Amino acid sequence: MDDLSFFRRFRLRKPTAMQVLHQIEPMLEFDNDLNSSVTTNSSVINQLLTTLRYYACGNHQISIGDFIGMHQTTVSRIVKKVSYAIATLAPNYIKMPTPDEYLRTQNLLMFYFFTINFSAYCRFGFVIY
Repeated sequence: MDDLSFFRRFRLRKPTAMQVLHQIEPMLEFDNDLNSSVTTNSSVINQLLTTLRYYACGNHQISIGDFIGMHQTTVSRIVKKVSYAIATLAPNYIKMPTPDEYLRTQNLLMFYFFTINFSAYCRFGFVIY
């Protein structure tokens, strides 16, 4: 599958999908075949692609299962498992503002809001809300 077709189907580029795959692969593999059929019958790449297709389409799991060739309950388990694995990567990529950064941002917003309203009042005699 070429890059454009891959992007249209999964809403990620191939290198990005491979990077995610390498980061979540240890969380999706088991050491033996005695675990659930989700992992023994589905390779890690198929699990990731199933989940990405579900995210990209926002479609029903039955349709995704038909596209991949899996039952709806299997798709449901895979999406849950892969979503959890991806969510564990959040601290590496999402940075929440510290309280000081948050206050600084709020203060700047209030400053600009009042500056714009004051200048509008001086020019036009009314306040913009």
